[in-house]
Amino acid sequence: MILSRRAETAARPAGVDPRCAEITSESIMRERNSAVGGSDVRRTERLVLVPITTDDLGDLVDLHSDDGISAWYGGTWTLHDAGRFAAAMEDRWQTDRMGKWLAYDQHSGRLIGRGGPTRTDVVAEEAVEIGWAIRRSCWRLGYASEIGRTSIDFVRHLDPGLPIVAFTERHNERSRAVMTRLGMIYSAEIRRSGLIAGREGIHDMAPFALYRLPGTTSAHVC
Repeated sequence: MILSRRAETAARPAGVDPRCAEITSESIMRERNSAVGGSDVRRTERLVLVPITTDDLGDLVDLHSDDGISAWYGGTWTLHDAGRFAAAMEDRWQTDRMGKWLAYDQHSGRLIGRGGPTRTDVVAEEAVEIGWAIRRSCWRLGYASEIGRTSIDFVRHLDPGLPIVAFTERHNERSRAVMTRLGMIYSAEIRRSGLIAGREGIHDMAPFALYRLPGTTSAHVC
């Protein structure tokens, strides 16, 4: 199911940050609220975090049309891109008991971004990577940290012994600052597909900064 988004003319609900405000249709809000009873849904101070499934293609395409996100993912997403990612996340939730969430404002239903924990093989031991992607209009409002903290708590509750890491392109200072605020420390530079500062396009051996949460892993790079 692909959901359309229609702006409403109603007044902005209380509690919505005016720097990150968009009124979402009541039908969309009802659709999302009907899904928040699952055990993997999380509520934070401001957000409802809903596991990504193949019902979310419209929201994923919408999210990746935002230049604050598309710039870090090689451009906007098609329905095919969204479908491939959503199917992978649906499988992750079923097999790993963790995956990425879509993040909605609790008051307005506004789609803020996505993020969450996924298992990763970037270190030489079983580990979990936490990540986030936030709309440009919602930057500097603490949403990435909110998703990051919830991801850490989720992993610790699921399996306290799992190492927790995060990584981003070396020049992504904003995301690296979030990792530091979450109490993570720089561990190593790794190479993987991504962006290189000053060069266009996606490159196979882009430099990434790897961070770890102290006490959870030695983060030996594969």
